[in-house]
Amino acid sequence: MMRMQRLSNPSKAAISARTFLVLCAAGLALVGCATVTSVGTDPIDSRYSVGGGEWSSGGGITIAARAFERNGVTVICGAWTMDRQSVMTSELNDAVLEAGSVFLDGDRAVQNLSFMRLVRYSDNIAGEQANCVAAGLPWKADYDAAPARVRIPRMAFAQGDLPENFLVFRETPRAEIIR
Repeated sequence: MMRMQRLSNPSKAAISARTFLVLCAAGLALVGCATVTSVGTDPIDSRYSVGGGEWSSGGGITIAARAFERNGVTVICGAWTMDRQSVMTSELNDAVLEAGSVFLDGDRAVQNLSFMRLVRYSDNIAGEQANCVAAGLPWKADYDAAPARVRIPRMAFAQGDLPENFLVFRETPRAEIIR
């Protein structure tokens, strides 16, 4: 596993910025916390929407997600795949998934996408199985017409203190991989 290192002599501003970012991340995690319970799997089909992003060094993550109602509760299903990644970035994908969310009609249905199943990369993942969780969010009629929207914040990772050792993940449109 790649170890991310802090800069050798961080300034007070860097420490303050780092502290601020850690506190913001913790606050966002708490705001988006809802108890999720595994409820099985679901085959990926045209009801799934696609999201994700790419690494500054190339390659990316594509996520397929959908939502539906079961007994008045929102169920989120999802799977992800990666393409053209280096060892450095593939070891950071878990952190990216943990920071991700699925939204329905502007409401955060689930925070932390690590429940999603990794599937082999292909230009068509229809038929692959996605993991599903009960999101703890009561279902609203407005969600019937709302596609699941995957959101991942821009994230930067550093190994050492040289600029070429910085990796950035950013949300970008992804190729349609469900046919």
